[in-house]
Amino acid sequence: MKFLPILIALVVFLSVTTVIGLYGRLLQLKRSTNLNGRNIRNVQCARPKSLNLFRMYGLTDVAILKPLEEPRPEFEYLLTPNITVAIPDHLAGKDIVRSMVAVIKSDYRRRKERHAIRHSWGAMRYLNGMRIHVVFVVALPVSGKEEESLKAESAEYGDLLQVNMKETYRGIGLKALAAMQWTGSRFPDDWLYFSGDDDIFPDFEVLFSNINTLTRQSKKNGIFDRSFPIHCAFHHAPTPHVHRAGKWVVSESEYPHSHYPAICLGGFYGMTVRLAKAIYNASRHYPYFRHDDVFITGFMRLAVCDSYPVGEFCFRNDEFCAISSIPNSHFKHFKVLPEAYQNLWFEREAEMRLNGADIMKYNLTFVR
Repeated sequence: MKFLPILIALVVFLSVTTVIGLYGRLLQLKRSTNLNGRNIRNVQCARPKSLNLFRMYGLTDVAILKPLEEPRPEFEYLLTPNITVAIPDHLAGKDIVRSMVAVIKSDYRRRKERHAIRHSWGAMRYLNGMRIHVVFVVALPVSGKEEESLKAESAEYGDLLQVNMKETYRGIGLKALAAMQWTGSRFPDDWLYFSGDDDIFPDFEVLFSNINTLTRQSKKNGIFDRSFPIHCAFHHAPTPHVHRAGKWVVSESEYPHSHYPAICLGGFYGMTVRLAKAIYNASRHYPYFRHDDVFITGFMRLAVCDSYPVGEFCFRNDEFCAISSIPNSHFKHFKVLPEAYQNLWFEREAEMRLNGADIMKYNLTFVR
C-alpha cells in the first residue's frame, strides 16, 4: 500500500505530460497549417523570376516598340452605353457567378450587322450563371446625317460607345484600346472584358463552362481577377507569322522578325477588367501598332508580364505568360447576310435550350 501514492502520482504525471504534449503538437500543427496556407498564397501570387520577355522575343530593339517620352492622351467619348454595375430587376433572383461586357468592334455604317447581333445572341442578358452586356464601339461618321443616325441608334438601344476619332481600318486597335479604357473606368476588377468582331458567331456554352470552372477553382484562393489570363475564344496563335504582303502587311523596317509572340486573334478574346486596365495603361507608353490582336494580346501582354508588381497578378512568367486557349471552342467568322446570321443563331439557341441551358433575354424595346 505504501507504493500506491507513488503509483497514482506517476499516472497523473504521465497523463498531464501526455496532454501537454498533445496540446503542443496541435499548436505546432496549427502553426504549420497556417504557414503552409501563407506559403501557398505566396507561391500563387509571388512574382516569378522575370525572364524579360521583351528581350527574349527581341522586341527591345524594334523601332515600333520604343517607349514614348510622354504617355498617349486618353480617349474621348461622344456616346456611351447605358449599363449599370447594379443587378437589374430582370435578373433579380438569378445566381450570377460572373459578369461580362462584350465590346464589339463595328464600323458606324454596319448598322444591319449590329442589329443582327442585338436580336440574336446579343439579346441574351444571362446564360448559365453569366450576366452579359453587349457594347458596340464605333468612331466618327463622315457626315452630319450619319452622326444623327448614330445618335438615334444610341437613344434606341443604349449600347453604343462612340470614340472621338476617325473611322479607319488601321484604327481598329485604337477603338479596342478606347473600349478597354472605358470598361476599366466603369466596372469592377473581377468583371470580364471581351473584345470581338461584328461578324463573329459565338460558342458561349463552351466559353462560359470554362469560365465557371475557373471561377469555382479560384474560390479556394480568392484570386480569380489576378490569375485569369487572356482567353483566346476564337483562335490562339502560339507563333503567328508576320505577313509581308496583303491586307495585314508589315514591312521588315517596322518589324524585322518573321514571327510575333503568341497572340489571340482578334475575332473574340477576353480577360478580367483588372488585366484590361493594366494592358491599356501599358499601351499608353508605346507607339500604336495597327494590328490590335498583335499589339494588345501580344506586345502589351508581355509588357505587363515584365512589369507587374508583386501580388498584382498571379501568372506564370514564361513565354506564354497571361494567355491561354479555350478547349473545344467553336467561335467562327460568318460572312453571311444579317438575316441568315440571325437564323443561324436561333437554331443554335434552340439546341442550347434543349440541352438545358438557362437563358434569359431582355426585350430590347424597353431599353432606353
